[in-house]
Amino acid sequence: MRRLLTLMALALSLPAVRPRTGFSPATPMPLPEGTELATFPAPRRFALSGRVQPEVAPEASGLFPGSIRASGPVPAAPFLARVSALYKVLEAPDLYARRLARSLDHQRKRGDPKPHALPMASAYRLRPELGLIATALPGLLGAALEVWDNSS
Repeated sequence: MRRLLTLMALALSLPAVRPRTGFSPATPMPLPEGTELATFPAPRRFALSGRVQPEVAPEASGLFPGSIRASGPVPAAPFLARVSALYKVLEAPDLYARRLARSLDHQRKRGDPKPHALPMASAYRLRPELGLIATALPGLLGAALEVWDNSS
């Protein structure tokens, strides 16, 4: 799904973005005497692979980040969140393709390395039509990303 959405985003031609107007915050109100401001940790973010990155404690500096594993029952909430996100994308793919197109454009202008889609390892479990599409998408993405600056 991600590869297909990326192809859709690369096919779009986006209009120029209007510059935003300046933001002038209001004067903050003084806090009562003895009040403390509390900060909360940021919510977990999904990496490009869709997996939640594990949090590593500073005391566990000798361990690799990927080697920390939880034991016990597997929570269903992350899986249900991914399925819900997939349904949102399927309801409005054009909206998400435009959003991804802007993100890819910003990455290209910053000089980030171009995305790379690995070839499909095996498609023998897929129906022939889906296997054909799944194995062709990495080549199509590679051809669409040729406009990206190549630093090699």
